[in-house]
Amino acid sequence: MEQKKEYRVGYLGGSITEGAGASCDAATYRSRVTAWLQDTNPQLKVKEINAGIGGTGSSLGVCRMDHDLLWANPDLVFVEFAVNDDSMEETLCLRSVEGIVRKLLAHNPEVHIVFLYTITKSYMDRFYHKGVLPDAVKLHQRVAEYYGIPSINVGLALYEYLQRTGAAVTEYLPDTVHPNDRGYELYAKTIQQIFPSIQFSIQKPIAPLTPGVYEQACLLPAEALAQGAWKVGDRDMMGRFESFIACDTAGAELTVPFTGTLIGIYWTIEQDSGVIEYSIDGGPVRRQSAWDHYALSFSRACSIILDTHLEEGTHQLVIRIAGEKDAQSNGRWIRIGAFLVCP
Repeated sequence: MEQKKEYRVGYLGGSITEGAGASCDAATYRSRVTAWLQDTNPQLKVKEINAGIGGTGSSLGVCRMDHDLLWANPDLVFVEFAVNDDSMEETLCLRSVEGIVRKLLAHNPEVHIVFLYTITKSYMDRFYHKGVLPDAVKLHQRVAEYYGIPSINVGLALYEYLQRTGAAVTEYLPDTVHPNDRGYELYAKTIQQIFPSIQFSIQKPIAPLTPGVYEQACLLPAEALAQGAWKVGDRDMMGRFESFIACDTAGAELTVPFTGTLIGIYWTIEQDSGVIEYSIDGGPVRRQSAWDHYALSFSRACSIILDTHLEEGTHQLVIRIAGEKDAQSNGRWIRIGAFLVCP
């Protein structure tokens, strides 16, 4: 750090990285760590890049890195997806997490990376009470050990503190997932205690750990694909993407040519969201809803993976607005900012 004038710190993760549950941004673990780095390195200007998006995991994270993080040329990146990757299929998780690492190292071989592992009450009940690590943490740690990436288990630190003091989980995780200010403070202090002892010596092995790693994963903007009843929106996609295309006409189709082994959708879940029917390369028609019960309380941007087992090469995705919708939805709207692909 001593030779730099500006030190850019990226935080790539889900809602805990974004700061859900904190009374203000300054109370998040992210802002606390940034302020601590600034205080301990007064000769530098420490710049923070908040690339956290609630309710999203590493499969979207690896695809949105160019858009949300790499443009800032970070010197240090904290990666926090272990909680949101909880139910992710093993191969998808490994390909995505390792893809994040390899994309970072390809962009800047000198970048410093730290994996963060947070916690939920579910993780406590299912894993930590039994003396084992959560499955997603094990998968992330497999990648970390292969590349020599340091990890900080702030969740384990909180769990051990609760066991030691007898404090209730909800005193630090009011909704059993997202920390309050006290929880974020404990997370930040754990990072501050461990970070100074880290010796960064990350190596990029020639061969990836996981076959088919998503090293080239990216977002394919949807705006250029607007056709027929699918129109470009008149605003950005909830601050997550510059534009989106939208349609609520039952039966309206959207054809998406793409190249790669992965295809997914970066879209919004809102009170009036509908259902799509889709097929790939003329295959079976499947359905996916863009509505869930959380939409009754708030709207959000998120992603859905449609297929991860495609052959290398070019493909065609066809999406159609279904006539049916979820009973509690107010409409059939589908709003898409981009598609997740891995050429």
